[in-house]
Amino acid sequence: MSLDSIFHEFDQAGLAWSLLRPRETLALAQGDVDVLVEPNAFTRAGEIVRAHGFLEMPVPGPDLHAARYDEREGRFVWLHIQGALRVAGSELPAHAVLTEADREGRRQSSDRWLLWILLLRALVDKGELPERHRPHIETLARRWEGGPDELVGVARRHG
Repeated sequence: MSLDSIFHEFDQAGLAWSLLRPRETLALAQGDVDVLVEPNAFTRAGEIVRAHGFLEMPVPGPDLHAARYDEREGRFVWLHIQGALRVAGSELPAHAVLTEADREGRRQSSDRWLLWILLLRALVDKGELPERHRPHIETLARRWEGGPDELVGVARRHG
């Protein structure tokens, strides 16, 4: 089982999608894999994930949570597929993030979005910054040229 094969199939199906975490962290056995898709692609993304042997987990809310044990890696992989960015008590439409997302190669949110997504999820939603994200946040912060108004506003509301 390879996440890359799922992501390749997303591309083949023409889905608009993006990772909401640094691609490098996918190899770590920590945390879930957050994937943002346009709401009109949500059903198809779920079909693809289930076709790859992931089982849907009964988690309340509109998002799809699915897990599968990866025997080769010796760990569970938990996918969190979402049709909107929900962070720090706010919900932003998927297209706001996907408009600037890398559509080739890394397939992750743009640096200006990714920095704020990681910070708000860690500090506001979870109350701590996981070690696995610190190097990425430091790199993103060094390159910082401003963030998207939507997330900067959310951050300001939380002090």
